[in-house]
Amino acid sequence: MNWPCLPMVLALLLAGCRSAPTLLTTEAVPHPLSAAQLSAGLHIARTDAQWQTLWERIDNARLPARAAPSIDFELRTLLCVALGERPSGGHGVEIVAVERDRDHVVVRARELHPAPDTLQIAIVTHPIAIATIEATELPIELQFAP
Repeated sequence: MNWPCLPMVLALLLAGCRSAPTLLTTEAVPHPLSAAQLSAGLHIARTDAQWQTLWERIDNARLPARAAPSIDFELRTLLCVALGERPSGGHGVEIVAVERDRDHVVVRARELHPAPDTLQIAIVTHPIAIATIEATELPIELQFAP
């Protein structure tokens, strides 16, 4: 039996059979609610030196400075989502999910807003969320969920 189209059919099937992303377990890391020295976006620490540098920027307003929470970077990668400046209290950010595909990791975050018609403290804030995932060297990107 001659199947001249078989190689092309197999190639198309394999191209469409990308594995579904794997949902990674996150572990929250205690941190201040606001970090004025961080630019908006995703900050990643894969080593203790990177974490210490990041922590100095997160906890810089506290005197005396607190030690950074201990992270085992042989087992974990640290993710910090920073929103940047917000005009009042009541704003926040949460890491909703982290998914690993074959060639990258996606951090899904959601920005939290104050409820309409509520009073909020009139102070500039810089909301952040910090969590760890299993150690990875894959590229990591941030996406905000609606």
